[in-house]
Amino acid sequence: MRRARRPIKHMLRISNRQKGNTLAEMLVYVGLVALLFLVIIQSAFAISKTSKRSRSFLDINSAAVSAFSRFSRDVRRATSIDTVQSTLGASSGKLVLNLRQTDGSNSTLTFYLSDAKVKIAENGTYTGDITQDNMAVSISQAREA
Repeated sequence: MRRARRPIKHMLRISNRQKGNTLAEMLVYVGLVALLFLVIIQSAFAISKTSKRSRSFLDINSAAVSAFSRFSRDVRRATSIDTVQSTLGASSGKLVLNLRQTDGSNSTLTFYLSDAKVKIAENGTYTGDITQDNMAVSISQAREA
């Protein structure tokens, strides 16, 4: 016996119906894409925050290197430390250096902390800050017990 053949139209209807996705499948796909997008956005924010923090640490390090190189250069140039006018051992200390200029004259250079900035005065006249405008300095003391 021979089987009856189905018409081609009937087969096309069945295959057309199976091409689409169900609503449940679409919800799962959209949920997975949204979750993936959320993870990517969170990672981008974390990377951005870490980058800003690293940049801040580099700025602080650069400012500290610049300030200490100026300070150490002037200390090496000094002929002596004026211990009478210097306030050592205090958190708001002051260091007065005696310098001999190239023309043979004497001068003083004062380093002090004021308004969270390390400042310099030459011969009693304020000449500027060592630290940058966006940096604040606080000094805590460490002493032997």
